[in-house]
Amino acid sequence: MSGEVVFWNTADWRRRHTVHGHSDSIYAADLSRDGRRVATGSYDRSIKVWDAASGEELVTLEGHHGPVFGLAFHPDGNFVASASDDRTIKLWDVDAGERLDTLIEPTKAQYAVAFSPDGRFIAAGGGDTRIRVWEMTQGGKEGTNLLRYARFSHEGAILALAYSPDG
Repeated sequence: MSGEVVFWNTADWRRRHTVHGHSDSIYAADLSRDGRRVATGSYDRSIKVWDAASGEELVTLEGHHGPVFGLAFHPDGNFVASASDDRTIKLWDVDAGERLDTLIEPTKAQYAVAFSPDGRFIAAGGGDTRIRVWEMTQGGKEGTNLLRYARFSHEGAILALAYSPDG
């Protein structure tokens, strides 16, 4: 309930550092491919990006109108996609600290989001039992990330998604 993030050294499972930044429970976390940044999403509707080595907060991303349930770093580490209870997927430029686009096609809360290994596609799923896939344009500018697929996939909510390493 306190929004605490604990960083661990996985070589020996020692606690590296503990940071506090969110004002409520954390529901999502993702590590950038290069291991330099960690993004966390919370019931407080914010996303925070941390330096993995020091635990220093780098940026807070705000704009969701509901809890953030899913996060994914783009393969290059410069973008984050977020899935929220507000029925949207948002794309963020981490370095600039700003929202790039809001994908509004979902009809219920979104719980999961994933980038394809090549970074060209964003998949998301949630309470509406559909998996949607958008094609991300270079830079992810608003209105340019087009929905490519929407498929009913389950009878219940989709809680997690992942691409295979080969895409």
